[in-house]
Amino acid sequence: CNRIKKYAGRNDWDGSVIVEAYRSLGWHVMLWNPDPSQNAAWDKQERASVTRGAWGWHADRYRSAVRHGRYYQNNVDDAVSMVGFGTRPPAVIMDAPMFIGVAHTGYHVFAGFKGYVIEAHSTRRIKDPNTLEAAEFNPIANGGAPRGKYRSGLVAVPPGYEPRSHRTPRRSFWNW
Repeated sequence: CNRIKKYAGRNDWDGSVIVEAYRSLGWHVMLWNPDPSQNAAWDKQERASVTRGAWGWHADRYRSAVRHGRYYQNNVDDAVSMVGFGTRPPAVIMDAPMFIGVAHTGYHVFAGFKGYVIEAHSTRRIKDPNTLEAAEFNPIANGGAPRGKYRSGLVAVPPGYEPRSHRTPRRSFWNW
């Protein structure tokens, strides 16, 4: 959408800007964090091993989203539904027709649908079969996504999407 492209261009192009642009179009923004009790440990680990400024802010971003409805520069509509899901995919995202997600304050951006994250990895060769991957939204479980040490962030879902209130059996990703 040209409106999102223009907005992102005027505001530094990071993923948090893109999420806020979608929110301005009526999308619903949710905080995601599989295990808030691990925030301090994740922050300590990331600050010791990564020099980028977007890493090591899980505790602060979580606290701000819960208390003030803000994650970095983003407004958060729901700081509860995608929190504390552990190693199981969050039920609230399982029927989403599509979603846009970010981690590390917008450094990592991903898209998805029906509970699956679709990621493209820029550090791989274009013909590498793992350049584009799909996996269940399940960041701290083995084989889940987003891949890497992406442990919390935001997800935006389209206007009118009503999340299911409980998990029901799912079909395989390839049988939609």
